[in-house]
Amino acid sequence: MPDLKVTKEQWTVFLEELGEQIQEAELLILKIEKSQDPQTLNDLFRVVHTVKGSAALVGQSEMAELAHGMESVLDAVREKHLEISPEIIEVLLSCLDALKKQREDLSLGKQVLPQTANLLAALQSILKIGPERIFEVIVNFSPDCEMPSVRAYQVLAKLKGIGNIVFSNPGARELKEEAPIFSAFIVQVESEKSVNEIEMLLQDVGEVSSVSVKTLEKKAASLEASQLGGKGSPTDAKSIHTVRVNVELFDNLMNLVGELVTGRTRLMKIGSVLGQTQEAGGIGQEVVNSMQDLSKIIGALQDEVMKARLVAVEAIMSKFPRMIRDLSLRSQKEIIFEMEGENTQMDRSILEEISDPMIHLLRNAVDHGIEDPDSRLKLGKPRQGNIKLQAFHQENHVILRVSDDGRGIDLEMVKRRALERGILTPEKSRTITPEEVLNLIFTPGFSTAQAVSDVSGRGVGLDIVKQRIKKIGGKIEVDSTTGKGTSFKIKLPFSLAIVEGLQVLFHETAFVIPTSAVREISQVEAEQLKTLAGKKVLMLRGNVIPLVWLGESFGESFPEDRKSYSIAVLSLENREVAVAVDAFLGNQEFVIKTIGPLLGDLPGVSGATVLADGSVGLILDVGSFIQLMEQKRGVPAAA
Repeated sequence: MPDLKVTKEQWTVFLEELGEQIQEAELLILKIEKSQDPQTLNDLFRVVHTVKGSAALVGQSEMAELAHGMESVLDAVREKHLEISPEIIEVLLSCLDALKKQREDLSLGKQVLPQTANLLAALQSILKIGPERIFEVIVNFSPDCEMPSVRAYQVLAKLKGIGNIVFSNPGARELKEEAPIFSAFIVQVESEKSVNEIEMLLQDVGEVSSVSVKTLEKKAASLEASQLGGKGSPTDAKSIHTVRVNVELFDNLMNLVGELVTGRTRLMKIGSVLGQTQEAGGIGQEVVNSMQDLSKIIGALQDEVMKARLVAVEAIMSKFPRMIRDLSLRSQKEIIFEMEGENTQMDRSILEEISDPMIHLLRNAVDHGIEDPDSRLKLGKPRQGNIKLQAFHQENHVILRVSDDGRGIDLEMVKRRALERGILTPEKSRTITPEEVLNLIFTPGFSTAQAVSDVSGRGVGLDIVKQRIKKIGGKIEVDSTTGKGTSFKIKLPFSLAIVEGLQVLFHETAFVIPTSAVREISQVEAEQLKTLAGKKVLMLRGNVIPLVWLGESFGESFPEDRKSYSIAVLSLENREVAVAVDAFLGNQEFVIKTIGPLLGDLPGVSGATVLADGSVGLILDVGSFIQLMEQKRGVPAAA
């Protein structure tokens, strides 16, 4: 942090807001590149103006100077003195890249050595103007001045006519709305005028006792603003209805709420026992009633904390348009990129993990999916390819879909490459289904790229994408038609913190099965179980469903000596399996805890939870459990 009178909190807010402003400016520039909409231009000018003012307030004069140069170009475009051109777009984006780098260095506590001279020269070249200077103007009003705010406004109006206001104290909004008390009005203005010209300009402002003007060095500009404790601003501030909170606080709150949920469950069990005990009398029922009230409060608290953790997927989607634009230019492809559902919300912890997989899928769509313009024309397609990113809710999940109208996945090429790399045997290649061929692209080291590029094609990617998605309890599917395009669908849990599940008992050990995967539960007679091709199946209302014993995942064989069985039918996508357990213990919410490294990777288990009696229960990963059972039965595993 710079050695100025700026608090740590102010510095943190500045860096956070700067990141958001740079991202917003980038999206607006990309919009202007396609359509020179006046409102978009105004919005972009406003954002850049805010960046300039904020940077000046914390003493980052190099940032402020660069933003001012961008602002001048944008103002010339707004006033119809310039037209948007590829050159202007590239220079503006390069300026944002420089601001990003400066922000990154500042956030890491590095000494910033800005390389902006060439960018400032490029901006001045666009405007065809020479360099400007920054002046500090101090205006003192007469002791009997009745309305200093009005006089200060007159000073601002005159100075705006000869240049750009970098900073003022009091700020424009304070002068307009708060009628502040001040002895001197301080303004920093960037202008081509001289000291004498500025002094002469302000002589006819009424009730002014003295005017002092001095030239500031660029690096010194706005230091006084910072030393004033952040007062004054070149922009009008908006009403604040939100506060910034460290994300660790939400994590801690979520952990505490989780403990409350666990404690609530245990107390509910104790209250239930007391309610059935005659010796407890009316106390047992009072405990039950009190716990029901407390349960509602804890539930409401849990919902509010969960909402506070939710973040719109726009937080990661907003950086993709620039990436697609740059990749398409580099690969000489024409691409229309569309996004839908940016306001779809998901848990922050999941959003952080999904960013890199999404980047890889989009890069693949550009590199492997979309053809070059000439090839598309020969195929009867438009020159411009289409890539679409969609986000939406489906039941208790968040769906992300990346699709393109490119060449699709050549199944024969995939088979050949898999054979070459030893991933697929000649025998298996003769019986493999199209769906199984598609799933080969998720095999470690698999690639169909003919040559390594700086975009993709290094043989490392989709397997890592699948692993990252699986790690957060998600699932990825691929659908492709040769010559028409490819679609990747990612299905993610809404939250990683709390799951509603069915508690079942197996050999004195409790397991939790997420209720979203439970189609139905039932107690069935042994006569309803059949054996087909040496495998157990459940005959349920005319349907034949594969049947497994929960212990089969740990090497146990199916118990044949029972008269009836407790069975849960699990459904995931288009796959079903019936699981036999010792007993059902009921539905409730469970707080998910990660399994430590000492236990290793337990097959079919995604985590653990603390139960009402204080013991530990294992949470079943339905997807990997079904996959494990299919492998044991000789059924090819799905992706």
